[in-house]
Amino acid sequence: MNMIKTVLLLFFSLLISCTTSAYSFGEYFDTPNDILTFSVDDVPTVQLDIVQGDLSIMVNPDANEVKIEIFVRRGVRILSGDRADEYRQSSRQRGNNISFQSYPARGGSSRGDVRVHYKVSVPQETNLEISMTNGSVTNESVNGNHRYSLTSGNISINSVRGQSQLMLTAANLSVNSFDGELMGNVNGGNIKINSFRGESRILLNGGLIDISDLRGSALAEVRGGSIQAQITEITDAIVFTVQAGSIDLRLPGHLKADLSVKSRRIEIGRGNDWITGVDQRSEDALYNLRDIVSGQIGTEEMSLKLNGGGKPLQAHANMGTVKVRFD
Repeated sequence: MNMIKTVLLLFFSLLISCTTSAYSFGEYFDTPNDILTFSVDDVPTVQLDIVQGDLSIMVNPDANEVKIEIFVRRGVRILSGDRADEYRQSSRQRGNNISFQSYPARGGSSRGDVRVHYKVSVPQETNLEISMTNGSVTNESVNGNHRYSLTSGNISINSVRGQSQLMLTAANLSVNSFDGELMGNVNGGNIKINSFRGESRILLNGGLIDISDLRGSALAEVRGGSIQAQITEITDAIVFTVQAGSIDLRLPGHLKADLSVKSRRIEIGRGNDWITGVDQRSEDALYNLRDIVSGQIGTEEMSLKLNGGGKPLQAHANMGTVKVRFD
């Protein structure tokens, strides 16, 4: 019995110790292995070339400084000495142009339990050029002209104004509150966009585009996947094209647009009134939706004016279903 009590006591002591260690996040971010600082006097251009790790970009309260903090960790534990030296970095500054590179050292073990986190603080208006092979990138409220290249991982862009260009492979993109121009070429991954104002051009090979609160214009093509979009306002043409997939649109009842829909199956409606092809039921639905919709209906193609017409809105899918729902 005493032996059992002793074992249980040791077990719970170890459990408490591990739990405490697992939540020591303050140490993770408060103690960098290295800090680099650069002084700038105008809008900087920051180039970041990172082989693997996690990259966080945020606004520096000091508008004249770019700061890079590097954290090398195994789990939540700080690494020093030889293990921290498994990663090399180099940097250079020419005027307001700053470049930074980080990569595993020759002969390093590159063990999966070692993780490098890069915390980059920049002026709120900063041009960025980011290249990463494997990891995650987060941009919090840094505006400007930005280029992202990522192979395998995730990118999160939050509360940003400007122009963003993305080349992603096997990576997911999350955008929340964006104002400007977004251009993306994504091979294998999902794209989720919330609260977008501006112009977007996206090509996605294999995956899902999910857009909510779209105000502006868009050109999106998906090859082998689907598009879901909730449109609030159209300032120029919106064109959605899907090869081997479906399109699901949600529109406000007051939206003015020239709607063109092509697909093997089309569903357009509100409540219990749905237009699905050339039949009496669809004719009745078209009549019941006359406060919103007018035009020609067909089995696989429809051209309709919404609230008298407006900017072009196209949804074409060569296979699958196009569904248009009015709120």
